[in-house]
Amino acid sequence: MPSVDVSAGASLATRAAIAALNEIDGAIAANQTSGALTADEAKSLEALASGIRSALQSGDTTTARTAADNLSTKVDEFAAKLDTDAGKQLTAAIATLKAALPSS
Repeated sequence: MPSVDVSAGASLATRAAIAALNEIDGAIAANQTSGALTADEAKSLEALASGIRSALQSGDTTTARTAADNLSTKVDEFAAKLDTDAGKQLTAAIATLKAALPSS
């Protein structure tokens, strides 16, 4: 992974955001396994999460924030299907991610 010149605070925030992305990945899988999300729906969420991870790893917090908003909006579209423990885990992980994202 290339080194990124960021402040210690931003680096900690990035690590927290990536930890939240790991939770999101697990929650997406759990929702697909439970049948709450189709394979295509899960893939679309996974692609958005991957974009956030890539942006964070390259130090592009503006793109990461935009992608996190897009992920949140996409999950909101599935709200009726995600009224389960796994669905609540996914929405909580997204909230954690958005709170952890470093400022631009």
